[in-house]
Amino acid sequence: MKLRSGVIELARRVRDPLIQAIDIADAAVLSPLTCKVTLSNPLPQGEFIGGHLTSGSLTGRITAISYDRTQVEISRDDLSEGELTGNQHLSEPMCTPRTNAPTNTFLYPRGPAFASENSAAPTLWKPVPTTFPVTALPSKLMVNEDVPPLPSDGIDTLVYAARVRFNNFDGKTIDGQFSNTVSASRKSRPPQSPPPFMMNLLGWDYFQRLVISVVLTDPIESLCAVAWNLGRKSQFLEGGNIAGPASKSFAAAAISGLFGPQKPHHNNILVEVLEIPEPHFLDAYVTVGVKRIDSLGQESKYTVDEVLIEAE
Repeated sequence: MKLRSGVIELARRVRDPLIQAIDIADAAVLSPLTCKVTLSNPLPQGEFIGGHLTSGSLTGRITAISYDRTQVEISRDDLSEGELTGNQHLSEPMCTPRTNAPTNTFLYPRGPAFASENSAAPTLWKPVPTTFPVTALPSKLMVNEDVPPLPSDGIDTLVYAARVRFNNFDGKTIDGQFSNTVSASRKSRPPQSPPPFMMNLLGWDYFQRLVISVVLTDPIESLCAVAWNLGRKSQFLEGGNIAGPASKSFAAAAISGLFGPQKPHHNNILVEVLEIPEPHFLDAYVTVGVKRIDSLGQESKYTVDEVLIEAE
């Protein structure tokens, strides 16, 4: 692709840079701003050229790795001010100039350290199809992109950066450094309602509270909560009474069980204590509902069923 003038290219990070725990066996000074470090074990495959090696407050940029990946060369000659002071979040990658260059030689001590991949390595990024000319750059960059599906439970983050692409004097396309990153966090959708269930009345405890077990027809791994209210399930919207004159929401009227959110035993059995008045003269219907709760605290709609409690 021939570019008569530069364009802005957006890219999305496809994976986070790897941070690998390592052990430094030896180190030797090569120059006032460079040194060679010998590792106890080979560095794993990855985009470590241009990344960092950190030991305590000492940080340098990895410039070379030996064939057997047990030796790395480290430089502090091109680090930004944030990287020199250990605050690598100031710029990602290098954006701020260094104001005070180190004057003394630096040498890594033996012992534990961390090697991190180059956050700007091309293999960590996927270009967005749309580009924008630098000569008429809009104030907002709007793009359409096929992004990964939402997480099934929890939060993920999409990370984007921009760079300039342009032609050099030989007509070749040159990619500039990636800019600072911007992030968009996404959360999972609220969980689906639990599957249907069966109930077993286990009896009344010392305080005249009803102990029940709930057996789900399909196993689930998420937290669940059990609640109840007097009446038949047909009185509630969740029980199918969508347009009845006396219909009401079970979620709004539900009384929580004593144990609260819990993970099902064997992924399908819940045990709960319900503070239901024991009937002495008339049988009573009780509607019991089960809802899911995900790791973010989002709740599903209730799945409900009813049970008849016979008077003693």
